[in-house]
Amino acid sequence: MNQINNLLVTTTELISTFSEINIRIKNLYHRSNTDFLELNDYLKDYHKKTRIISENAFRVIDTIAGNSEMDLIGDLEKIYKKLKMKNSSNWI
Repeated sequence: MNQINNLLVTTTELISTFSEINIRIKNLYHRSNTDFLELNDYLKDYHKKTRIISENAFRVIDTIAGNSEMDLIGDLEKIYKKLKMKNSSNWI
């Protein structure tokens, strides 16, 4: 009979135990939710950057293949001339 009394759990102990479990579950949920939102933000950022890189790679390939109307050498020459003009005006 003494062993049976030792196995009995009071209502207060049960409520306390389940309350603690509930608190731990809520904390875990909050942490995992925060982690998921952060991961989601990273994935969105990576997707955006990947798309930009992919678009630029296709533009370069099209230009090399001659499928593009872009005049890269002409654009680079214009940039070079502008930089040269700025540098020469800084020396004055």
